[in-house]
Amino acid sequence: MKKIILLLLGILIMCGLNTIGQSIYMFSVSDSEKVCFSPGNLQWSATNGGNTATTHIVAGNGTAAGTWRFAPNQWDTIGARNVDSSYFLTGGWIDLFGWGTSGYNNRNPYMRSTNDIDYANDTNDICGTNYDWGVYNAIYNPKTNTTDAPGTWRTLTSDEWKYLFNRRSTITNIRYAFATVCGVPGLIIVPDNCNSPLYPLSYVNQPSLFASNFITAPDWACMEAVGCVFLPGAGYRSSLRYSNYKGNLSYWSASTFPNRPDLPLSKIQEMKRTTSLNLYVLNGGSGMDGDTMNMYYFGKSCGYSVRLVRNLHGATLNTKIVNNITSTTAQSGGNITSDGGATVTARGVCWSTSQNPTINDNHTSDGSGTGNFTSTMTGLKANTIYYVRAYATNAIGTAYGNQITFTTTAMLPTLTTITISNITATSAKSGGNITSDGGNSVIARGVCWSTTHNPTISDNHTFDGSGIGSFTSSIIGLTAGTTYYVRAYAANATGTAYGNELVLKTTSTIGIKDVVNVNSIAKIYPNPAKSQITITGLEQSENIQIINTIGQVVKQYNNVQETIIINIADLSRGIYFVRIGNYVKKLLVE
Repeated sequence: MKKIILLLLGILIMCGLNTIGQSIYMFSVSDSEKVCFSPGNLQWSATNGGNTATTHIVAGNGTAAGTWRFAPNQWDTIGARNVDSSYFLTGGWIDLFGWGTSGYNNRNPYMRSTNDIDYANDTNDICGTNYDWGVYNAIYNPKTNTTDAPGTWRTLTSDEWKYLFNRRSTITNIRYAFATVCGVPGLIIVPDNCNSPLYPLSYVNQPSLFASNFITAPDWACMEAVGCVFLPGAGYRSSLRYSNYKGNLSYWSASTFPNRPDLPLSKIQEMKRTTSLNLYVLNGGSGMDGDTMNMYYFGKSCGYSVRLVRNLHGATLNTKIVNNITSTTAQSGGNITSDGGATVTARGVCWSTSQNPTINDNHTSDGSGTGNFTSTMTGLKANTIYYVRAYATNAIGTAYGNQITFTTTAMLPTLTTITISNITATSAKSGGNITSDGGNSVIARGVCWSTTHNPTISDNHTFDGSGIGSFTSSIIGLTAGTTYYVRAYAANATGTAYGNELVLKTTSTIGIKDVVNVNSIAKIYPNPAKSQITITGLEQSENIQIINTIGQVVKQYNNVQETIIINIADLSRGIYFVRIGNYVKKLLVE
């Protein structure tokens, strides 16, 4: 094993390759479809070298006699042994198959009939994927030492063969070249994303002789390592007659005879039943309809080579619901159900305050491969709408899951309590400085105080407007010689936040400044209340306001004297503030 590893590394170094480089090589077969090729031509054996027919998996989890595989090397062909295309073959492989011998509708690889109708019928049911060997059979892949499930591979259409040779773009501007590889004539196809075929090919993208480029095994190892594909010219079989190994290259397409307005309908129907449009290349090449590669009509009973492809596309995935949402973080993730035929090398989620976020926006990196993954988004702003999508990147590009919208929670305001000043026996001044509203407007602010630690707005407190910034509060109605604890507060829709706690100790002597505003001792009852409240104890004319928790004045009475009864039956249940002049008390409406 060690010798094998050293040999492979030696080949990579000799070829000048980066061992961590790209491993999926793509071939465009239309403006929107990309594929990769099977590692060799398709082969079948009734017995896989033994005297008893073996079985293999077919579509629908069934089994059938015989064994399918891809040729061990890209240049491998069976040659004259293809005449033994019989179920009773006692050993060996065949690789020239008649149209529709994939297993569909009981058609088998060893069919010998020379009647084209036996390979189709009047309803043309063996067309499209119905004849396709990749659709119906599990195929052993020697490159991966695994058996690929039915449906993994398919056959190109005639239009896709044409696009592959004549219309696609490549990094090197080389699409194909006639060549002889390891002594076998055929065609070299260079992938779209190959930086260099590593061998100086001659007569590229044009018909020439198979001997125009003579590639040895070491040279081909380098070219294969950068994704080049070789289609060997295996000749063809007509019934049991094997012909033209050195002179042509013939491969099935998925296309039958087209609808042509210049032909009678009966002729079109006959041609559809009996012929297929296939890739046909002669030594020296030929042209057709302005294309440099020839597509030719062959009888469906003939035997031609089969080279399969696998579709490549972006990964298929969905975005997980967003949960564990805070003001600055949230969790999501994704589930990648298909890698699109190319390994997923990066995955995660991306998010933005604009719709359809991409990996050019904020994104996470959460490993590789298919399956479920979880992502944590950080650095979010409070009370903000975000859009998030899962993403998965493979050689084709980056695919995205469905978009999900979420909103971060708002934070409480951030504030400090201003130093206490102007302390007397019954009053003092303080206030606060609100540096952030937490993502929601500050609807009430002031200071609260109590003779116990950590006072709240359930204790005595002032109401000093709304908004952020500094404010000053007058603390009144205190008792001489008493220790109080004071905190600034600020309320938004999320809740009420408090500043740092300060200690206030009133003086022992009451002076003229300590006379309390008589309206600060006004009484509100009942509290809590349901239908009405009474405010009494007013000894001078005052303006009275009832304010809700979002700062709206819901009731107002001007120049009130002595006592007032206020109907509150129309107010919703909740907390309100009653402002009497500069003094505020909390009211609970039930």
